[in-house]
This record gives sequence, structure tokens and C-alpha cells, in this order.
Amino acid sequence: MEAIKHRLKSAIAGLSADMNLPVNISMGYALYPDDNSTLSVLITLADSNMYNEKKA
Repeated sequence: MEAIKHRLKSAIAGLSADMNLPVNISMGYALYPDDNSTLSVLITLADSNMYNEKKA
């Protein structure tokens, strides 16, 4: 997941530089079934992880 996150952030940074426009991305993730098997819980965990990432 870290590799995917890094690739997405790099792609967004490239678009930002090409357009001369500041763009930022925030993302969080939760994995099925490792983190939970219920969709609503996975969404809540991913959202929480996104906000934790933004604080870091």
C-alpha cells in the first residue's frame, strides 16, 4: 500500500507542476478482510486513517 500511495502522490505532484497549480492529496485506506469485513467499518477506518495521515 505504501508503494501505491507514493506513486499516486508522485503523479499528483507531476500534474501540479505541469499546470503550475498547487495540488495536494490526502488518502487513507483499510484492507478487507485484514482490518474488518464490514463495508461501513472499512470506510470509517479509511476515513480515520486519512485524517491521521494529514496530521502527520
